[in-house]
Amino acid sequence: MRLRIMLLTVLLLMSMSCENEKNLVKFMENSSYFPLKVGNTWKFTVIDYRIPVNDTSEATFSIVGTKTIEQVEYFILKGGTKIYWPPIFMDRLIMGFDTLLLRQNEFGHLMLRTLEGEVPYFIFDKSLINSHRQFYINKNKFEVVIVGIENIEREMIFRTGIDSVRHFPREYQNCFHVAICIPQIMGTGFDSWFAPDIGMVFIHYPEYNVDYILTEAYINNAWIPFP
Repeated sequence: MRLRIMLLTVLLLMSMSCENEKNLVKFMENSSYFPLKVGNTWKFTVIDYRIPVNDTSEATFSIVGTKTIEQVEYFILKGGTKIYWPPIFMDRLIMGFDTLLLRQNEFGHLMLRTLEGEVPYFIFDKSLINSHRQFYINKNKFEVVIVGIENIEREMIFRTGIDSVRHFPREYQNCFHVAICIPQIMGTGFDSWFAPDIGMVFIHYPEYNVDYILTEAYINNAWIPFP
C-alpha cells in the first residue's frame, strides 16, 4: 500500500513538472511578442494618408519604470495611448492620458490595469487564432480578434477604401496579428502586428487610414538593426 502511494505521488509530481514546463515554454514564446523591460523603447513614424500630401509625425513608446498595485508589479508604458482611443477608455486609466500599466500573465498575455482591475489587452496564443475575445472597461465592450501569424514584407498592400501600398524599413517574420475595437463606437478599430523579440512593429487604422510604422527600437539593452 505504501509503495502504491509512493508511485502515485511520483507520477503526480512528474505530471505537474511536465505541465509547468509546458506553461514555461508557452510563456517564453508568447512574452517575446511584447518584451517588458525598463528602458525598452519603440519609435514610430505616423503617416496620415487622408491628407493629399501624406502627413507624417513621430510617436515614441517607452517603458519608464514599474509600479506595484495590490502586490502585483506592472510596467509603466509611457506614450502608450498616443493612438485613437475614446474618452471612455482614457478616463479609466490609472496614471493619466498617455500612460499604460502592463504586465504579462503566466501565459505571456499582455494584461492592462484599469480602475476596474485587469483586462486582457493583447492575447498571444496560437491556439486562439481566428477566435474572438471580449472585455469591458467602464461598461463598454471591447472586442479582441486574434487574426493570425503573418509576415510583414518590405512592401504590402492594405485595403483602406482603395488598395494602398505600405513600405516598411525591414521585414518581420511570424508576426502576431491582433485586432481590437469597441463595436458601438465608430473609428475605434485598429490592427496591430507584433514581431518576436521586438514587440509592436505596425499599427493600422482602417477607418482613419492612419499607420504607425516602427523605425527604431531599443529592446533588452540592444538596438534592433534597421537598414
